[in-house]
Amino acid sequence: MKQVTLEVPEHIDEKLAKLVFELGLAIMERDFHKKAEILAYFEARGWRI
Repeated sequence: MKQVTLEVPEHIDEKLAKLVFELGLAIMERDFHKKAEILAYFEARGWRI
């Protein structure tokens, strides 16, 4: 297991930063189900990326 530290500007919510990071991993790993799940969550919350 590898631990990754992600630094984001203070105005970005920690949960949003984590989801964006997970979205990037899903895209890199070609995990289309996880990608769709995260994008659906963004859409439900009204967030645009």
